[in-house]
Amino acid sequence: MLVLALLPSLGKTDTVDTSNSASTSQILSYDFKIYGLNCTSQKHAQNGTLFKFATTDLPFDFSALSFGDYRSDTTFSHKYYGGSGILVNATGANATMVLRESSGRFVSRIDYHGQAQVVFNGKVESVTYPANVTTYEGTEQIIQDWRNTTWTPNDGVIVEHPSNVTLTSAKFYVMTLEPSAITEIPEFELLPIVGGIVALFVIARRAVTRP
Repeated sequence: MLVLALLPSLGKTDTVDTSNSASTSQILSYDFKIYGLNCTSQKHAQNGTLFKFATTDLPFDFSALSFGDYRSDTTFSHKYYGGSGILVNATGANATMVLRESSGRFVSRIDYHGQAQVVFNGKVESVTYPANVTTYEGTEQIIQDWRNTTWTPNDGVIVEHPSNVTLTSAKFYVMTLEPSAITEIPEFELLPIVGGIVALFVIARRAVTRP
């Protein structure tokens, strides 16, 4: 009964008085997120395997992504492209694998040593001298082709491999940097409330267990 008698008074603390302390605020930042596009089709292709991916697995329009330095966006209002990669499950012996777009355009080459998973990633290089030039390698190249509407995950990619290697599945990943807001509440204002509740439970327990 002691707890029931005292708890009503806690209703007065439902609203935290911040008049004499730091007010509630929001911290604007960017979250790193990864989206996986599932394989919708897997077919034997010449010297390899053709994988197609579900563009609809991306919960936003790819054309809405911004490219560039997210740190220059002081308004935290855009969703930025953050990276890409293709994960392939495989079994077999040592071999060389070649990644191509469905059109046959070369993307990248890796050495396979029997591991259960193979990752195709990408790289961007920029130079300013003697001229401003940016080159895209690996999956960064197909991202640019997607951006320019000359390729989409629905078109797919071909992973060339010898007959002693078997590919069982694949997934295409798109990474982003997205605006987020974290509501910050001064912790020291809540400590007396939490401490009071804990004290009430201790008192109540002693009252019940007392001979």
